Amino acid sequence: MTVPTITELRNLIEDVNNLKIVNKSNTQKNKEFELIRHEISNKLQMDLQADDLENVIELLERKIAELKNSPEYWNPLVYKKNAEENMMMVKETIDDIDFTEQKVMVCGRAVDVHPDFWPRFSTPTTNIDSNMYVIVDHDPGYKQYITRRGNYAICLIVHPAIPKKILELEGKIYWFSPDYMNYEIPKLSLGEIHRGNSGLTAINLASYLKAKFILLSGIRLSEKYEQFLLGKNLIFEQITQRGSKIFSLDGAIAEKLSYLDWCKL
Repeated sequence: MTVPTITELRNLIEDVNNLKIVNKSNTQKNKEFELIRHEISNKLQMDLQADDLENVIELLERKIAELKNSPEYWNPLVYKKNAEENMMMVKETIDDIDFTEQKVMVCGRAVDVHPDFWPRFSTPTTNIDSNMYVIVDHDPGYKQYITRRGNYAICLIVHPAIPKKILELEGKIYWFSPDYMNYEIPKLSLGEIHRGNSGLTAINLASYLKAKFILLSGIRLSEKYEQFLLGKNLIFEQITQRGSKIFSLDGAIAEKLSYLDWCKL
């Protein structure tokens, strides 16, 4: 059995989403949905019974999460290949970021609404305006989340399609290397070796840039993100050694602090 790639599954999700937004007759939508459902059944080698678009998307997202938990996904050889190609694009690094703020909020997609606090860092998947977007994900399909022109701090291991998409949008890129690679640019820990997380790296970047206080909004490590708990401990230990203090609006992975108290710091 040939295992579908994450990109193939993301493309199927996009096809299903397009059915939801395109103005077509129910008959036409049903015909197209049947074709997509047949393709999904073949890809996953299963009899897909789901007859609701949202249920199909949920199934595909679960399959993507399963693939991301497999050893094949976290392949150091892929990281090395990406890094070699990306090094040819490096012009500026995270040491070139002009940042002097003492407080920064780091946002994730565990919640839909975040406080109106600036500066803030986020991952592109959080889908909000930010001062800095941080990416360490090496999945080529991640480029679909690059929708904003802005500042991006990205790791050498990302798929080269990602920086190319950023540059197409006239975004600005600041590069960094994972701490386990030997390139002559600044290094950051992404968490556990060969198993990095963009949200955790965004927190680490805020500390690297000498932010004294960091507030987390919508960043949790539950369910499919539990695999990053060891990486969280490693990164938080480094942040503590630098003297930065981490708070969380919900107390999920750091000391709980209300937004009102945050503003008083």
